[in-house]
Amino acid sequence: MPPFARKRVVLTPEQRAMYRDEKVTNFRLVSSLVASYAPDTLGPDHVASAETQQYLSEIGAYAELAYSLLPIETVFKHLHVLLEPEFPLEGYPAEGLLNTSVVCSFVGRTADLPGFVAYRSDCRQLVVAISGTNVDSAVQALYDIRTLPHRHPSGRGKVHTGFWRLYKGIRDAALKGLKQGLRDFDVAEVVLCGHSMGSAVSQLLVLDLLRDDSLIGSVPMRFVGFGGPRVGTKGLVNLWRELVAKRRRRHGEHSFEEYAVKMHRDGVPVLPPKAFGYRHCVERPYYSRHGRLYHVPAHLGEYALFHVDETTPAFRLAHIFDHLVLHIIDALQHIHIHIQPQRPHPSPSPRWPQLLL
Repeated sequence: MPPFARKRVVLTPEQRAMYRDEKVTNFRLVSSLVASYAPDTLGPDHVASAETQQYLSEIGAYAELAYSLLPIETVFKHLHVLLEPEFPLEGYPAEGLLNTSVVCSFVGRTADLPGFVAYRSDCRQLVVAISGTNVDSAVQALYDIRTLPHRHPSGRGKVHTGFWRLYKGIRDAALKGLKQGLRDFDVAEVVLCGHSMGSAVSQLLVLDLLRDDSLIGSVPMRFVGFGGPRVGTKGLVNLWRELVAKRRRRHGEHSFEEYAVKMHRDGVPVLPPKAFGYRHCVERPYYSRHGRLYHVPAHLGEYALFHVDETTPAFRLAHIFDHLVLHIIDALQHIHIHIQPQRPHPSPSPRWPQLLL
């Protein structure tokens, strides 16, 4: 093991509070049992640009908000309160969020999986965000573990049965909201995002958009997934990559971009195991460890753990999160106690732990 991999990490007071208050399921145990380290070390040459890190940080806020137990319309209505110090969304990218209009929200027919479509007027971006597994939903968790492969309608490979059922439950509503946003706003970019299970379901929506070019036309499309599991078998992954190449040939190299972020010691990206025939769709993922974001070479894309050269400068990704940190759902469950008709006085309660890596 490289000597810098043994370097002791010093946690900030906020991070210590975050781990102390952790109440939800995490996947560190899965990582320790199943994940393996890649043979190569990620170093300065693999560090992602500051622009990429900032972009992912901003989109990560929407992936987190998809977990909200309150109607997303209520959350955005009271953003001016929720973004203040001592409140759940302190530290979030205020400018982008305050320039956001909710197009629609939806709840899937299967396991009540929620999501929403929103428009960011500051960058003309249409965002489709799909929630990951609600820790209080045993039904959603059961769909997570339904790993038997189901033949994809394309005839090209197989898809995780549970994720496929969840996707079919939100497909019509998500496409309706997407079309409404494209009709009502001047859209320069479409982003589909999610965390964990939400990342998996988002990929199935992306796959449908890639298969049917008429759904969004030449509008640039981005997939942004955080801590996502494997979705399909090698045949389905090959279809994804062929369709990506086809779209880029037709509409330009930047007509489609993909960002799959793996977190240090998050076990979800190793599920379902490769032994079951599953693979990741995104060929070149990213790896986040202690505030640093790295490009992962394509030949190492299936690994979930990496040794890194931590002498490179850190970039604190305030809104990219994984199963190792305090879940946004834990904060949003209590938002209602802070929402008041008028601007409240600063809360006397302990500060909400910020979601920092």
